[in-house]
Amino acid sequence: MLLCELTRYVVDRGQGLNHCIADASKLVGGLKSVHVGETTIQAAIEAYDAELVKRGADEVETSRRSALGIHSKAFLGAPVMQQGYQKGEAAK
Repeated sequence: MLLCELTRYVVDRGQGLNHCIADASKLVGGLKSVHVGETTIQAAIEAYDAELVKRGADEVETSRRSALGIHSKAFLGAPVMQQGYQKGEAAK
């Protein structure tokens, strides 16, 4: 188990650091639960892994949908893509 392995998530939306912080927070929470006797180390690791895998899979799916949307004909034909941002000019 590698904490803050930023390459674990294939995301294009700048979420690596957010996931690193979430990983650390979830891991520390699980270890605190073990320390005070609320759970076993095995149960804490399993809960940590289950949450991490689900969160990672959700982010990968969001990135996939985002990539498909950005490369769609509808998006590429949008005024911002055709005209760009031009200060002082109204969209035609």
